[in-house]
Amino acid sequence: MGGAAEEVAAARLRVQQQQQREAAAAERRQQQQQKKRQMEFVKMERERERKQREEQKKQKEAEKEKKEKEKLEKEKEKEGQRLDLALRGQGLRALQREQQQQQQQQQQQQQDPSFLLQHKPPPLRAQDSSAAACCCSRDRQQQQQQQQQQQQQQQQQYHHQYHHQYHHQYQQQQQQRQQQQQQQQQQQQQQQQQQQQQQQLLQQLPASSSRSA
Repeated sequence: MGGAAEEVAAARLRVQQQQQREAAAAERRQQQQQKKRQMEFVKMERERERKQREEQKKQKEAEKEKKEKEKLEKEKEKEGQRLDLALRGQGLRALQREQQQQQQQQQQQQQDPSFLLQHKPPPLRAQDSSAAACCCSRDRQQQQQQQQQQQQQQQQQYHHQYHHQYHHQYQQQQQQRQQQQQQQQQQQQQQQQQQQQQQQLLQQLPASSSRSA
């Protein structure tokens, strides 16, 4: 009887030792898996931080480039305005010179003896001299009025053409700026969506790992 009891005790001891060994092996495996998951999480976190730094760097560069473009556009717009004003001034001065030359030519023609001989009126009687003087003064006034009207019409046409051309260029520039702003907003929205998706994936990973453990 004593030998049988000893065998039973030895068998129980062997079973206990085997269970202890299996428990220790399971605990080691669990620790290894947990350590592996932690390393993967740290790696993913570092990768996320790296991508976030890159995105921030890109955004800063894009903002810097946008500011530089806006600055260049403002400088170009100012330069264009100065150039347009200079050209408009040159055009008005050229138009005034042309009008002055026309007036001088007309005055020279009217003072030229050959022109006076060609357009010499017939001799007037004494009673018609006053009427002729009135007619000449009226003709001169009408010519001056016509010249002034022509000058005003030419200046108005020049101002109208210049204003129409400048207004068309300004509208094109405004449309280009609006298109660039819309494209930049779309890019920023896409970047924000990508960041949100990455954060959701990172939040899901630890929960799934704890369930598997």
